[in-house]
Amino acid sequence: MSSDRREQAEQRLLDVERENQRLQAAASMKTIRGDAYKASFDRNVEQRTQDNVKPSEVVATLESQVEEQNQRLQLVVDRQTADHGILSFRADESEGRVAELTKESRRLQIEADSEAARASLAELQRDCSALREELDRSRGQTRQAVRDRDVLQGTLDIVREDRSTHKSRSKFNFDQTLLPAVIRLMRHGRNDIDVLLDPIFTPSPPTRHRTRWYPTGTVDTLADGSPDPDLLYRALQRVDRAEPWRLYFRNAPADHPARSLDRLKDKFVPVVE
Repeated sequence: MSSDRREQAEQRLLDVERENQRLQAAASMKTIRGDAYKASFDRNVEQRTQDNVKPSEVVATLESQVEEQNQRLQLVVDRQTADHGILSFRADESEGRVAELTKESRRLQIEADSEAARASLAELQRDCSALREELDRSRGQTRQAVRDRDVLQGTLDIVREDRSTHKSRSKFNFDQTLLPAVIRLMRHGRNDIDVLLDPIFTPSPPTRHRTRWYPTGTVDTLADGSPDPDLLYRALQRVDRAEPWRLYFRNAPADHPARSLDRLKDKFVPVVE
């Protein structure tokens, strides 16, 4: 709406300028005609002087012509004076209209600037609202990450104490206690998946497994004819064959994907084959 009103104001300014130019051209044309009448009178006087005419006749003729020319010039002057008055009035009127249109144009510009400012303010308010919501979500995630960190730290302290005192971790429920906390920390960007490659997260064989993890002192023969292991190394080999997913590349540590990443170089304790 404001742009249409601005275009109308600019069009009115152009019309006023065209009218002023037309009136100025008319005044110039009348001035040129008066100069032409004067030149014609001078030529007539010169022509009559050159002819052999009586002085009295020449004077009478010239006086009549002068009077006629004076009357014509007076008419021209009066007409030009009237036109000049009209032009002056129109010029004053045009100046008033120009001032009014300029004021209207400024008002429209102020309204347009106000609308743009209101639009910018509304957009800024939307951005601030989105930023506030994002900040609230970030604070909630930070508080949750702190709680998960505390849970993970407590669990790791228990595991570390058990390992330092050589206690069994058979009752330690990895899937329900430690793993959920680690996954939440991964989602919040507190650690990456490489933490699962640490030996502390390698679970022990389940007690329900039919293969005994380590011999109890007697060497029995299993159904497939293989004896029970007499060394821990052989027990681990048997567990690895029974459940290959527990290997974690223990048989071929050099093939582990983590070995090909430069940022994981020398991160873990080397495995002796």
